[in-house]
Amino acid sequence: RGREARGRTPHRRELPRGDLPREGEGRDPAPAVLGALTCDGEVTVPCDARQIGFWLKALLGEPTTTGTTNFTHSFQSGGANIPSLSLQAISKSYGNLRANDKIDLDIEPGSIHAVLGENGAGKSTLMKLIFGLLQPDEGRIFLDGKEVRWESPEHARAAGIAMVFQHFALFESLSVAENVWLGMGKSWSLGAVAEALQELTQHYGLSVDPNAYVHRLSVGERQRVEIARGLLAKPRVMILDEPTSVLSPQAAQALFAMI
Repeated sequence: RGREARGRTPHRRELPRGDLPREGEGRDPAPAVLGALTCDGEVTVPCDARQIGFWLKALLGEPTTTGTTNFTHSFQSGGANIPSLSLQAISKSYGNLRANDKIDLDIEPGSIHAVLGENGAGKSTLMKLIFGLLQPDEGRIFLDGKEVRWESPEHARAAGIAMVFQHFALFESLSVAENVWLGMGKSWSLGAVAEALQELTQHYGLSVDPNAYVHRLSVGERQRVEIARGLLAKPRVMILDEPTSVLSPQAAQALFAMI
């Protein structure tokens, strides 16, 4: 992270929208998913085609052969929906180092986006700007067509932005339900949280046991707890920062299936 702001521009790939709930089904709209991924920057190209292909094959069901530095392509999702989240000319500097340089990004409901780049490209900085951990030097952020400016992550969460960090924030001596309960509003009881986690397990295939103690969980299971905590807030946008960096290939495939 110390090399986060070396002025490199993240590469972006837009993936096609998934199936959205139909009107009248009584389900909440699917949140958009935004993932920040580090590619192997120590080889001949900034983004290793094998790592890009691993993501795309899992998400699209097809391989890719591209490995160039200009890795940008858009799949048309159709429709004239207002983006859930829109960034316009977002810039952020640390002293003389330019981490993000006039970033434009539109995220439609139910879509999946992967922001790809090597270490120091500015991916996590961009995610933190969206989540309110940092403030942009320039540019504008829109949520559902309305301009917003987060003063803190609390404001971003209240507006419908959820984020799962690379390093999890869980108390190992507490159960899954107790960990999730700590981040919920006062109107939630522990029993209601446990019941909601069971419903999420059925709906998204998270396989989270509310009564399990965190110190007994694998890394992949702990990540699912963090994702479940974010989903309980019914977010408009879910951010996953480096979601596969700590996972085994099997756990990564399980994550892709859940997404």
